[in-house]
Amino acid sequence: MAVTSSPGDQSQQDCHLTERGTLEPVSRHDRALPSPENVDTALLLLQRLDVTPDDLRAVPAARPPVPTFAEYIPGSFGDRLRGNATKLRGYADAHDRTRITLNQDDTNKDAG
Repeated sequence: MAVTSSPGDQSQQDCHLTERGTLEPVSRHDRALPSPENVDTALLLLQRLDVTPDDLRAVPAARPPVPTFAEYIPGSFGDRLRGNATKLRGYADAHDRTRITLNQDDTNKDAG
């Protein structure tokens, strides 16, 4: 089990829980190395995003929190969906009332 300190903590260090229940620091050599395919994929992704590994290291530790979905989308999302569904039902009902359908007899007359 790996445990890390809080994201804003400058003394952040990975630790693991020992069998005795104590936390011990994990050295870089104790971690599993990523596969070459995963490294290549990460580098390709960074290249397509126009980001360098140095850019990632330069990110400040304290960043503003990411907004939740409810904070990001204005208004109640459920209310907006219900309003759109009601509008679509109205369109469908109007279509059903005004559509013209051909009877089987009408199609035979056109063919003959």
